[in-house]
Amino acid sequence: MSAALATQQVTAPRVDAGGVFAAFARLSPDDRDVLGLRVIAGFTPAQAAVGLGLTPAAVEQRLAAARRRLRSTAPGIPDDVVTETLRTLC
Repeated sequence: MSAALATQQVTAPRVDAGGVFAAFARLSPDDRDVLGLRVIAGFTPAQAAVGLGLTPAAVEQRLAAARRRLRSTAPGIPDDVVTETLRTLC
């Protein structure tokens, strides 16, 4: 294996954390709430449901929609990178 190929395999993509945070800030308060509880704080659907006044199923539906909207405001950034960047808010 060439040195260049080996370097490419272990080098993580650079992500502008400010861009991720800006994309998060552009979301609606409802989207930020569900992402904050489920992704950032790590609540279960049932725990988040209590805080949001929803059913666990509704929390998961809103989470999926919020993730779609976040992806559209932060194109090209992988979901796992966005998630890990947002978790640094804790």
